[in-house]
Amino acid sequence: MKKILVVAANNYVAEVTDKEFEVSPSFVWKTVDNDDVQQGWTYVPDDNSVFDTDKVWLATDEGKRHKMVTDRQMAYGKIGDQLDALYRDLRDDTTKWVDHITAVKAATPKADRVDPLEKDTVTGE
Repeated sequence: MKKILVVAANNYVAEVTDKEFEVSPSFVWKTVDNDDVQQGWTYVPDDNSVFDTDKVWLATDEGKRHKMVTDRQMAYGKIGDQLDALYRDLRDDTTKWVDHITAVKAATPKADRVDPLEKDTVTGE
C-alpha cells in the first residue's frame, strides 16, 4: 500500500512515498491500494482510489488534438531546418521537404479541431 500526499483543495497527488512526514494543513496523507500511483494523478475521496489524470485527458477530443499537434511538431523538426530543406528543394528541384512532411502527417493521423477558432496561421484553414 502506497502513502500519497494529497493537496486538500483539489485532490492532486503531490507526493508518493512509503513513509509519512510532517506537512502543512493544506495537504493530507492517504493510503491507497494502487501501487502504480504516481505524482500528478488525482485522488478520489469517495472510493479512496486514484487515476492518471493525463491518461484520462489524452482520451478526450481535446487531448487527442493536443497530442497530434505536439507529436507532429516534434517530428517536423526545427523550423530553421525546414526552411533550409525548402530552400534546397527549390534550388535543386527536389521534393525532400514535402516528402518528409507527408510522411509525418501519414504517421500521425489528423485529430479534428476542438476549438472552432483554431486556424492555420499561414493558410487560415
